[in-house]
Amino acid sequence: MVDHKISLDVITFNVLVDAIYKEGMVREAEDIVQIMMQRNISADVVTCNAVIDGYCLVIDKARKLLDSMTSRDLKTCIISYNKLINGYCKQGRVVEAWRLFLEVPHKGSDYNVVTYNTMLQGLFRVGRCVDGLKLFKEMQGQQLVPNQVTYNTLLNGLCMNKQIATFSFLHIMEEKGVNPDLISYGILIHGLCKDGKLEIARSLFSGLPSKICNLTFICIQPLLVHFVKKDL
Repeated sequence: MVDHKISLDVITFNVLVDAIYKEGMVREAEDIVQIMMQRNISADVVTCNAVIDGYCLVIDKARKLLDSMTSRDLKTCIISYNKLINGYCKQGRVVEAWRLFLEVPHKGSDYNVVTYNTMLQGLFRVGRCVDGLKLFKEMQGQQLVPNQVTYNTLLNGLCMNKQIATFSFLHIMEEKGVNPDLISYGILIHGLCKDGKLEIARSLFSGLPSKICNLTFICIQPLLVHFVKKDL
């Protein structure tokens, strides 16, 4: 492109960086970013998000990039923070994820539902149920509407930590206008089976709404496994 005297702008570089990172060519993508800087083409939030995706297994580098952007007064967005928080949570580094979560409003960004869902998943994954429930209440106080993913995350986290009142939770979801889906029932049935409550699990399965009965393998599989183990 340069040989043909076609000028390269930030959009061109962003497309290139994103494509190279998706091919797993991290070092090559880093070289492209360096070329951007040498040409005095400022990286933007799209560049940052592409690099964060590329650094998903090297989260500290991604954090340094985000910090460098904010220190240079370059615009960031909540997507960048969501990606980083998710990266920390997946590595079990929930304390660092939480610190970054708390930084968001001070960096000119606003939380969204994805931010809360991601942080909730991280907290429940390490057994911090009380903190997870507090965060859920805070989310509602921020006038953000919990979605299907939010409730399934809560459901899964509570089931994992054996802190779930099955049918009352389903009613709460329905009262909030969120209909339990296949994943919701699958989580509940699996949790009940793990807790040895096979009859309740079977009763829940038998009462599944007809509209999702044709997609119930995810629900019936844990039942089959636990009943087989019981017979053995």
